[in-house]
Amino acid sequence: MEIRVDCHVHSENSFDSDMSPETIAAACVKKGIDAVFICDHDVASESRAVSGVLLLGGIEISTDQGHLLGLGIESDVEPVRDFKKAAAAIDAAGGVAVLAHPFQKTDVPAGERSRALRELAPYIRGIEAFNARAEKKRGDANDLAYRLAKELGLITTAGSDAHTAAEVGAAYLTVEAETLSAEAVKAALLRGEGTFSGVISPRRAIAASQKIKAKKKGLPPRFRLRRALFALKCAAADLIYQRRDKSHACHRKAR
Repeated sequence: MEIRVDCHVHSENSFDSDMSPETIAAACVKKGIDAVFICDHDVASESRAVSGVLLLGGIEISTDQGHLLGLGIESDVEPVRDFKKAAAAIDAAGGVAVLAHPFQKTDVPAGERSRALRELAPYIRGIEAFNARAEKKRGDANDLAYRLAKELGLITTAGSDAHTAAEVGAAYLTVEAETLSAEAVKAALLRGEGTFSGVISPRRAIAASQKIKAKKKGLPPRFRLRRALFALKCAAADLIYQRRDKSHACHRKAR
C-alpha cells in the first residue's frame, strides 16, 4: 500500500509548538497524510495511532554538529550534545539517525559545511533532503542536502518541520509498505525507495512558533513588541519571496 509520511513534526512536547496528538492527526486527515514522525526537541516520543493516523516515535537532538533526527525509535533516548554519541543512542533505541536540515544556517559556507558532514556520514543512515522551513536564509538549502545525500549514498527523507497545524504535510515521503504500522514504515524508510514532495512553508509560521515559545516560557510583556515586529518582518518576506518559494517546491525520487 502507498503511504504518505511527514518525517518531521513537532508536538506540544516541544518548547515552540502547542499541537496535541489530536490536532496533528486532524491536520493529517485533512491533507491526506497517513503517518508522521513526532520529532520533539530533545524529548523522545512513542508510536501510537490517533484517529487512523500513525504517530511514529522520534526525537530531534541538538548536537554539537547540528540537529539530528531519530526516526522510529523504540525506547527512550537521552539527548547528548556529542554528535557521534547521539547517533549511537538513536541506533541503540532502534531508530534511524537522519541529519536534519543540514544547510539551514548560513554562518558556515556551504562548501565548508559539506566537508564537515562527509566526515559524519558513517554515523548516520540518512539526510533530510527537503525541509519545508530550511530555505528561509539559504535558498538552495534543500538542494544542497539532496545532492550530498546522493553523493554519500544515504537515504533521503522529507519533513514539514511543522510547529503549527497549518504546516503539517508541507513535505512528505511517499513509500510502499505492507501495512500502516511502525515496523512497515521504518522498513520502507530504510529501503530508500519512493518519492518525496514538498513546498516551502511561509515565514509567518516561524513567527507563530516563536509566539508559542514566548507564551510557554512566560516571557514578560516587553517582548510582545519584538514579536510583533518579527511577525511583520516575516509577513513582508513572504510577499517578497513568494514567487521564489513556489518555484522551490519539489517532487523527487528518494534515491
